[in-house]
Amino acid sequence: MNEKKLIEKLQNGDESDVYKLYTYRPIIVKWVQKNNGTEEEGQDLFQEALFVFVKNVKSGKYHHDSKISTYLMGICKNQWYKKLRDNREHHSDNLQDNEKIEENDDGPNELSLKSYVKALMEGLSESCRKLVTARFYENAIWEKDYLRLGYTSSQSARQQFSVCLSKLRGNTSYDELLALD
Repeated sequence: MNEKKLIEKLQNGDESDVYKLYTYRPIIVKWVQKNNGTEEEGQDLFQEALFVFVKNVKSGKYHHDSKISTYLMGICKNQWYKKLRDNREHHSDNLQDNEKIEENDDGPNELSLKSYVKALMEGLSESCRKLVTARFYENAIWEKDYLRLGYTSSQSARQQFSVCLSKLRGNTSYDELLALD
């Protein structure tokens, strides 16, 4: 499928090739099923994402910065996580006050992904935190940003980042990650 041509057609109001995007449906459905959903929910989610995608292309919100499959998966993930969050909040509202689930409970199985990552980052040295933050949150490019980060060459920044990433991976408990909400 030529993504550029498909985008141009959609921008001009021609939806005749939208059916080609259905090649991505099995991937979305399988992902939903792996994330506590059913096949039917996956099908519905794909339809919703397809609608949002076409709407975004026509309105100019989609700039083809990423592959269509990546963009569709992003829409699906955002919608699915919102649905799960809404369901959890609805369920939580129906519980009696003494049974309410604490959002920020520090028990190992009740950590949110955000607090887990924050705890992992706090376990790193200041220089490692700076490198990891620069790379993952600021999209640092070693060849351009090594001086700003306090390194004499892009190679030394890259090597130190690799060491920091190894430390971060070593501190990660995959069992805890899987248990996160």
